Amino acid sequence: MFANAREIIVGNFTQNVENEITNVIGIDSAPYAIAINKSLDDTTATVNNDLFGFANTAADAVNNTIAQFYISIENGADSTFDGTVFAALFIEFLQCVVGGKVFGLESGLKWLKRNLNLRLLHVTPDGLTLGAGNVSEFANSVSAAAMEWGWVARRHCRRRERDHVKGVRVLSERPQG
Repeated sequence: MFANAREIIVGNFTQNVENEITNVIGIDSAPYAIAINKSLDDTTATVNNDLFGFANTAADAVNNTIAQFYISIENGADSTFDGTVFAALFIEFLQCVVGGKVFGLESGLKWLKRNLNLRLLHVTPDGLTLGAGNVSEFANSVSAAAMEWGWVARRHCRRRERDHVKGVRVLSERPQG
């Protein structure tokens, strides 16, 4: 009748240990992930600023210079050909030949500015959870150790009781001196 009682007790204890481990890890995982992600964001910002900050500044400067250059060419063409039949033709020619290159370069610089940065992946809030197999393995070891310790402790207590009944004193109970 009690042949499998130890297995039932160990099984229940193991399940309790598994549940407790999972709960504790779950509670601690989210704040840890938040702290790690903040550190990753700070590091990312520092690296992006230190490593790519010059590129953003240069992209802005080059973009502004190109825009001013193109505006100057258009203004020069307007003042040169204003009121002539060539004005509309030259502006269209300018837009086709130079404007397309300028706008393409501006687009490339904007793309660089938008995409030239480091992105580190974040840790998910449940990132520290253990798989069921790992929790079970750990819980089984704890359960087995607890059951073994309980068996040894009970055996020791029975021996002490038996020795007292026989009149044998246990070493720890002998008078000092």
